[in-house]
Amino acid sequence: MKECECKDWASNDILYVNMFGHHPGCLTSPSNAGVFLSMLEIVKGLTTGMESWSHDEDGVHPDAWKAYKRAKMILGEEF
Repeated sequence: MKECECKDWASNDILYVNMFGHHPGCLTSPSNAGVFLSMLEIVKGLTTGMESWSHDEDGVHPDAWKAYKRAKMILGEEF
């Protein structure tokens, strides 16, 4: 991902900046959209797999819970 002007901006979207180094608008810009959308597809696939597995077990494993919650937040989904 290329550097952009947002690296020096203050942000209310600190979660995205901390996780991805860019604001949501930067990640979805035409030059970066492919990277962001590919990442979302991977995150969605992982959370779907974790949910399927958790139905066979006692829920999401405690060691994976923090990562699962963050992934759901990235997707804008409830957990």
